Amino acid sequence: MPYDACPTCRSKVDAVSERYCSTCGARLDDLEAAPPIDERVPERFRPFGLEEIERSPDIETIADGGSYEEADT
Repeated sequence: MPYDACPTCRSKVDAVSERYCSTCGARLDDLEAAPPIDERVPERFRPFGLEEIERSPDIETIADGGSYEEADT
């Protein structure tokens, strides 16, 4: 696991889960702990079947808000 460095004493800290440095007690608010946001999501975090939903064509809607692909009852 990659660690961040305390801005005061340079000891290893986990800025994601810790608010204060365990060595010197300095606040870790100024550390940028989160990685940059990327629009790509790692495969292990993607919901099952999401690719099929993303690549499927839009369903044509009808006047009452339903769709032609719904079952007729």
